[in-house]
Amino acid sequence: AAHSVYERIHFSGSVNPGMSGGPVLNSRGKVIGVNVATAGNQLSFLVPLNRLTAFIEQSKTSKFDVATGDQTVAEQLRKNQHLMINKLLKDSWDTAEFGHAIVPSEISPQVRRWGYSEDDPEILYSHSATTCSSEEQIYLSSEFTTGNVAYQFNWLDSKELNSVRFYNMYAEKFAKAYADNNAGKEDVTEFVCHEGFIRSASLSGGDVVTKTTFCVREYKKYRGLFDVLFFGASVHERTAGLISHFTIAGIERELAVAFMRKFISSIQWN
Repeated sequence: AAHSVYERIHFSGSVNPGMSGGPVLNSRGKVIGVNVATAGNQLSFLVPLNRLTAFIEQSKTSKFDVATGDQTVAEQLRKNQHLMINKLLKDSWDTAEFGHAIVPSEISPQVRRWGYSEDDPEILYSHSATTCSSEEQIYLSSEFTTGNVAYQFNWLDSKELNSVRFYNMYAEKFAKAYADNNAGKEDVTEFVCHEGFIRSASLSGGDVVTKTTFCVREYKKYRGLFDVLFFGASVHERTAGLISHFTIAGIERELAVAFMRKFISSIQWN
């Protein structure tokens, strides 16, 4: 499917706990796939038979070493993210107007977009948000998932609040960004963050100032892979601002920096 990162078969039958890895047969009694996931209500997915066949053929010529299993998984995760992120870096990203800015919209069919807005006189400000996220994650354990890409933009402005009250509210919204994947203390290190400011010019020639924070936490079993968070908050307008945020799970640092540079350069101001 166009919206799926990984090849899979939609199975309109029930897959229940304990059935993962079991075969699914067609009307002629031939195996067509292996149970892998369900979203309930007879919405299930199979690994195609060709993937299983390739795995069996590979196992005939190479043996899986339990002692180096974590390194093998880490390399598979690394190759997977290279394929996914490098494609995003090479592709042209669609953009759309958002508040006073122009921001990336859907950057890939596999990263879906939705949004909302609120304009309630009682809260004294207007707020619009747009969120894009990949719909598939890689399962490592019941508490640890990886492989997802997500990004979000929030536009806030007010004609009622003074600059001090606006930025108190603005900072509260900024603090609510978080990693999109599940991970526990036994899976990842604490986030380490670096802050800075970016100064650029708007399309009309005015100065744009954005405060940025770039955070990483490393996988303990799969060294060299990180969960990455980026936050950006424009600070050049007194009662209006753009909060930009992305998170990528299970990525090498250099690849994450390349994505951040393209993400930042794709944001322009009117």
